Amino acid sequence: MSASERDQFSPDTWLQVAEVSGAAAVSAKTIPEERRTELLERLVVEIAQEVFANSLRAEKLSEACDALAALINGDESEGKAVRVRGHMQFARNKHEESVALYERAIELFRSAGAQVEEARTMSSGLQSLIYLGRYRQAEEWSERARQVFE
Repeated sequence: MSASERDQFSPDTWLQVAEVSGAAAVSAKTIPEERRTELLERLVVEIAQEVFANSLRAEKLSEACDALAALINGDESEGKAVRVRGHMQFARNKHEESVALYERAIELFRSAGAQVEEARTMSSGLQSLIYLGRYRQAEEWSERARQVFE
C-alpha cells in the first residue's frame, strides 16, 4: 500500500470526511469494502491512544468505529466497536456501564472464536471490576486472560 493510499484511509482523513458529511455512517459507505477491516483496526488503536488525551476526538472516532463495524457485519468487528465504547465509559468513570460493554464484547468475541480479543477485553475490564468491588470476577478474567496470553 502506498503512502497516499494509507493517508486516504487514515482515521484523521476519514474523520474529516465524516464531519463534513455530517454522519460517520454515510461516509463509512465510501470506504472500499476490502479496506474496512484495516481501517477498523486503525481506529481501535487510535481510540485507545486518545481516550484519555482527547475525549472529544475519541468519541468521534468511536462513532466512526461503530459505523464501520456495522458495515463489516461480524461478531469480531462488532466486539471491537463495543469494547471501544467500554473504554469510553471507563474514561468517564462509568464503571458499571464499562463492565456491561466489556461483557457484551466478550460474548461477541467468544461467538467469533477470537480468544485473543476476548482476553484483551478481559484485561481492559479489570480496573472497572476492581472499582466496583467485583474482585472474584476480576480474578476470573485475569486468570482467563493470562491463560490465553501464555
